[in-house]
Parts: sequence; C-alpha cells; structure tokens
Amino acid sequence: MKNLKRLDVLVVYSAYSAGSAASKTKSYKTPFAGLGVKNDLDHAYAYFLTVCRKRQLKAALTTSADIIGPGQCRSYWLFKHSTWAKVNRLAEASVIFDKFSPCNRRQKHQRELMFSSPEIRPFNQPDLYQLFFDKHSTYELLADMAIPTVVTSEDSIGDLGGLLKQHQYPADFGAGYVLKDRFGSAGNHVYQIKSGGEPEIASILKLNPFKRFILQPRLQFDHEIRLIFMGDKIVQTYIRTAPAGGFCCNDHQGGSLQYINESQVPLKVLQMAQALTARLPAENSLYALDFVVSHNGNVYLLEGNTGPGLNWDPANKIDEVKSHELIEIIVAELAKRCVKV
Repeated sequence: MKNLKRLDVLVVYSAYSAGSAASKTKSYKTPFAGLGVKNDLDHAYAYFLTVCRKRQLKAALTTSADIIGPGQCRSYWLFKHSTWAKVNRLAEASVIFDKFSPCNRRQKHQRELMFSSPEIRPFNQPDLYQLFFDKHSTYELLADMAIPTVVTSEDSIGDLGGLLKQHQYPADFGAGYVLKDRFGSAGNHVYQIKSGGEPEIASILKLNPFKRFILQPRLQFDHEIRLIFMGDKIVQTYIRTAPAGGFCCNDHQGGSLQYINESQVPLKVLQMAQALTARLPAENSLYALDFVVSHNGNVYLLEGNTGPGLNWDPANKIDEVKSHELIEIIVAELAKRCVKV
C-alpha cells in the first residue's frame, strides 16, 4: 500500500476520549484537548511516546475512529520536540497497545477489525481483556473470591438475596446495594441504592436504555487495594479511598490515592492475588486487581482491569514519578515484543 507508514507500536485510544489526527477542528491541537483544562492524558502519552523513542521504537497514538484495517489507521499523532503533531497518513503496526473498550456495536466492529489478522498482536491477552471487560463474567469465573453479583432483571434483588443466603460471610454485607454498568470503567455509572430501592433501580435503567447493569450487595470496607501486574509479577501497589461522604474510591470520582510497598499489603490480599493469578490467562499482560477487606477481615476481589490509567495528578509528585515508572515498565515490555516481530 502506497504512503503507508510502518510503525512498531500503535497506541489506540477510544474516540470518545481522544480526538482524531484527521480532525480539522482547530481546538484539537493535542489528542486529548477535548477533555478540558483538567486533562492530564496529553502529558501521560507524551511521556509514553518519548520513552518509546528512547527505546528506538517507532510509536504513534491514534483513535478507534481511525481504524481502517488490521493494525492500520488513517491518521495518527506524534510527540516530538516537545510538541504534538497531527499526521494525515496511513500507518500500520504489528503490536497494538489498545486503550479502548467498545461501548457500542460500531466500536465492537472497529476492535474486531483491528485484530482481524493473526499477525496483529494486542499488548494484553484477548481472553483476559474479555474476562475483565464483562464484570459478570469476572464473577462467574471467580465467584469464590468476588462480591456476589447478578445481572439486573425484574427480580435481581431476589436473585441477589438467594446468593447471600448461601454466602460464607453474610454479615460482611450491610443494607442496600451497588448498581454498576456491567461494561463500565473509571467509576462511571456506579450508583448506591438504599434498601427497598427497586423503584430507584428501575428509574436508572429507564434513563440508560442502552446500558446493561449488574447488582451487588453493599460491602462494608474502608478502602480499595490495587495491585498492578505485568504477567504474574506485581509491579505497583496503592490504596484508594473514597472522598468524605462518597462511596466510590476511583480517583476519577474524587477518591484519593496512596502508594504503598508490597510488604504493606495485607498477607490475606497477597495470598488471594496469588491464587487468583494462577487461574487467569495473563501471559505477560498488564492488568490491575482491586481488592477490598471487609470490616470483618474477609478479602474480596472487587474487579479486574486490563487498562489501568497511566495519567497522574499534576499536584502529586509521587503519583507522577510512579506513573513514569509504570510507563517505562510497559515500554520495556513493548521493546522485547517488537524485537520478535
């Protein structure tokens, strides 16, 4: 194909978060300009591409809307000389660092198209991606370690009550429920439901007709413990705590973050993580496991994630340093894989 740029790595981001390099909108001078003044993804991926260049990797960033074939895009962004630049040229890479989950049929088709050739290799193992993308699938495989979960239906509260009656530690769960987007991320579309909240659940479902939800009992805990893995090796650990008066620990929803050493992680959490990773199709994938410890001291897997954020809080220097470290770990792994291409 004429005018096709050969790259080592393509970072592919959701078109709902990043702007296409083919866009003629003048306000889009950086990939994530549309996210507003608090956006820090431009800094994160500027650093990502800079580290790639230092590793002698030809890398670029594109969006799901730019996918035109297996490993191919119609335009892409580069970062060099401290500036983002749009490149309206076809490009192709054999290794894809994908940062988007399909939220509709069109995006599902785009993802399938991107990986429609066996020669195009995703950074993360596809089975692991699919397992964590669907929160109910995660529960079905890991029910003995996870919070009881049902798909919303006319009798989802009754179905959940049936699971709780069989649960080993029913006292861990307080009154009320948590309703979550089954395929959501970043703490979006997560709702706290009071006991007897069937009308509230029905109202939320009516307002979101194109989303599917899961329902869980409300677990009593103080904070989340996130372990980030590369394959079966823990590379970072931190605690996330909900804001005062809130219940969602995700930093996108106002939660706070504190890095800790692996030695500070409760032994019960490490033991569950070890047992869990032995059952996962990880194969050198990057993924995060979020755990909570109930007020009674019992450990639960909250959820898994193959796309932990690489951005940082500009006001938190430690967060920036740790995010840089994680990016460097990822790029080092990409460099190993590109040698094999």
